[in-house]
Amino acid sequence: MTKTIVEMAEYVASQLLAAGFIIQRYDSMSSQSIYLKLDYGVCNSIRISDHKGLSQYRYRYNLQSNRTGFRKHSNSGVDRLYYGFDAVETMLQDIREDKAEKVLSYGLENYSHFMEVNERVNSGKKGFWSSSHEVAVGSYER
Repeated sequence: MTKTIVEMAEYVASQLLAAGFIIQRYDSMSSQSIYLKLDYGVCNSIRISDHKGLSQYRYRYNLQSNRTGFRKHSNSGVDRLYYGFDAVETMLQDIREDKAEKVLSYGLENYSHFMEVNERVNSGKKGFWSSSHEVAVGSYER
C-alpha cells in the first residue's frame, strides 16, 4: 500500500516520538507539504512532500513521494539529504544517528540547553514557529 504524505508524516512522527524526539509540525497552507522540526531545530527539520521545494528553503531531510532511493547534495558545506518514501527507514536511522552524534559531541546537558534556547528565542516568531504545533507522544498511536 502506498502511503499518502499525511500518513507518512504520521508514521515518521510516531517513530521519532518513540525515539525520544520533540517534534513540531506545520502543514503548508499552499501545498501538500508537511514540515517536522526535530528537538526545536537542534536536530534539523524534515520536509515531506510530493514536489521539489523552493530553493531559498534548504531542509536537511527531504522525504518525497515522487522520488525513490536516497541522494545527498552538498550546498555551501551543508549536506541536504533526499529520500524517497521507499527509503524512509534509512532516513529515520540517519536522524537517530545524527542526534546520537550531536549528543556525544555537545554532551546531553548542552544539547538540552540548545533546545531550550531555540524554543525560547523562536517561540511565537512569524512563520513556522507561530503556525506549528508540538506533536504529543501517543497522538499517532492507532
